[in-house]
Amino acid sequence: MVGSSVAGLALAVVLLSHGGVAIPIVADQSAFVRRQAAQVEVSLSPQGEMIQEASHDDMDLAPEDLAKSGFEIGRFDFVLGQPNTNVCTATGHKKVNEDTQNSTGHIIGKALCVAAAAQKGAHFTDEEADDGQEGNHPKGCFKADCDLFKADGDSLATTHPVCFFYNPTGGVINVAGVTGTPVCSRPAFVHGNDDTQGCKADDQSDYQVIDDEETCRTAAGILGTHPTADEFRIGVHNASKHLDYVQGCFLNLDRNKVYFNAKSALGDGVAGQMKGRNICNVSSPQAIA
Repeated sequence: MVGSSVAGLALAVVLLSHGGVAIPIVADQSAFVRRQAAQVEVSLSPQGEMIQEASHDDMDLAPEDLAKSGFEIGRFDFVLGQPNTNVCTATGHKKVNEDTQNSTGHIIGKALCVAAAAQKGAHFTDEEADDGQEGNHPKGCFKADCDLFKADGDSLATTHPVCFFYNPTGGVINVAGVTGTPVCSRPAFVHGNDDTQGCKADDQSDYQVIDDEETCRTAAGILGTHPTADEFRIGVHNASKHLDYVQGCFLNLDRNKVYFNAKSALGDGVAGQMKGRNICNVSSPQAIA
């Protein structure tokens, strides 16, 4: 189902857990950002890497910081880069970034790596490479064998099939001998072309138009750029209106609000006469195995 990838986010609060800490994911961006803005901010570096500006030296993260990270991951879908490299692009998810300003997709920020692990069902471990060995692993968030840094003691691999690590290095990666797979970001939602049904041609292998009403509402809340309309559903009072707009979730460019246009017994609108810009979500989120 198209709505399944974000169906859980439709609730006002969704709980993830890490180390016994509940991480709420909030669909209402404006209210959430007002409460959390003083705690931690996320931005893009000049190279386009996702950076958490508030740093944490260990896993003793405040619940509110984890909450902000939980919100941030609602805007992103996480995918794996190329194994044993520092490269985010890989087959199976050719579209890593919607915005050319975010040119790498690397996740820079421990709390975001924790949240990404929770989203993908992986175990996050705060074990790190020895000093001077950071260049032997992908920068930022990466996936590797759970016993990567264990010289002895109990094995994590017996209880956790997949582990995410965080490499805080900002230096040069040893490309000749990197161990681990980068965990990279791509947008959870993208827009189609103006007044044209569907996602953009370059997105069609990775995204599809949201055709579920609640998922549409949730997407609008997470994107936070345009509110949903008071009369959210098209054609309630006049069925012929279904033919005036693109089907599914869309932004009305004249009113700058998000609407939902369900399929109608009247059929499809005529190309070139429909209005709106579709909102699309990831069609097949990548399994992190």
